[in-house]
Amino acid sequence: FFILPRAEKSIYSFGLGEGGGYFRFLQVEESIRLIFQNPLFGVGSAMSVQENFALNPTGIFANAPLVVHNWFLLVASEHGIPALILFISFVLLSLRDIWFCILKSKMTSLIDFLRVGTLSGIISLLIVGVFQPFIGENLILFSLVLFSSTRKKVEWKK
Repeated sequence: FFILPRAEKSIYSFGLGEGGGYFRFLQVEESIRLIFQNPLFGVGSAMSVQENFALNPTGIFANAPLVVHNWFLLVASEHGIPALILFISFVLLSLRDIWFCILKSKMTSLIDFLRVGTLSGIISLLIVGVFQPFIGENLILFSLVLFSSTRKKVEWKK
């Protein structure tokens, strides 16, 4: 009853020449062109909209000067592909360490449950980054440093 009208509107948002899905498609297309022109160092922090406008003065960024709604493309266009690879590598290696700590644990301590929550939250933030220009990088880095480095067990009170 509530889901079908929303799903129908979402499908129509990808219509040719209109809708939010089409808008994001055009943003992604122009951002990829910008990444190909500046693959190593990007265009600089908060400069992607200006550079996209300079690259194509009649494009989507001239009509709606908003950053691309994809965090991964935003980082690659502003800071370069190596910066994106470095950040993603650090996150994935840290998540692997947290995952193995969870598998080895018997889930008897509070820190074990916090690791599960951290792992789930960070994966959720990475998924959100596909659709939004932000993922909370500081929160992710803080969580990874905190929970991948803590080896001390905090036991539940009985």
